[in-house]
Amino acid sequence: MINKTLYKRLIEVAKNRGLVYYEEVADICGLNLDKPDEREIELCKVLDEINKYEKDKDEKRPMLTAVVVLKNKNPRISSDGFFNLAREIGVLERGEDEQLFHVKELNKVYDYWKDKEIPKED
Repeated sequence: MINKTLYKRLIEVAKNRGLVYYEEVADICGLNLDKPDEREIELCKVLDEINKYEKDKDEKRPMLTAVVVLKNKNPRISSDGFFNLAREIGVLERGEDEQLFHVKELNKVYDYWKDKEIPKED
């Protein structure tokens, strides 16, 4: 089961062509980023569930969690977990430039959600 509050927040961010930091995602999910297990396992799990939920709805949907980025990286980019899942679901090839992939996927997310409504309930 996905975190509906987070899901709606990510769609809202995408519709506004924005970005959200992992810290906000952790707050929404009630996770403590100072605890390694919550940071590295639970946070990835929550985000992976959203991407898999999206792919189950429509295989062609882009990775919504592309809007989630590291605060201390410039340019703003997602974490390794994002790219690992992208490889796992077959949208990122081994050796492909991760930064370029992220920019392309982010633009696909923005384009996909720009005219769509935020789901009320599923």
